[in-house]
Amino acid sequence: MTQCLMQQQFSLLEEGQRQLKLQLEKILEAIQNLYKPQEPARSRQEERLRALLGKPWLDSQEVMLLLGISRRQLQRLRYSGVLRYSSQSGGKCWYHSREVEQYMESQSRQSRDPLLKDNPYLK
Repeated sequence: MTQCLMQQQFSLLEEGQRQLKLQLEKILEAIQNLYKPQEPARSRQEERLRALLGKPWLDSQEVMLLLGISRRQLQRLRYSGVLRYSSQSGGKCWYHSREVEQYMESQSRQSRDPLLKDNPYLK
């Protein structure tokens, strides 16, 4: 009888270990998926970027989307002369896509180079 009881306990222990192993494998897979590069999302974003920059003029909504900024931040860029714009009837602002692209490149360059980032003359 004690041998039967020991076998039951041993089989319960084995089953518990199997379930624990499966759970750990699922956790490990989830962690690995967090650190995988997200190629499809990145390529979709690049396609949208190319499509928008392929247009000669961009409206405020498109510029805010491209730059990832708020309406107020875009207004500051306009008022400071960083981004020039053309205003048409109805109060809608239009931006030349090449200037927006140049601004994006300058921001990217500044974020990579710490000397440019802290330079007060470039702000």
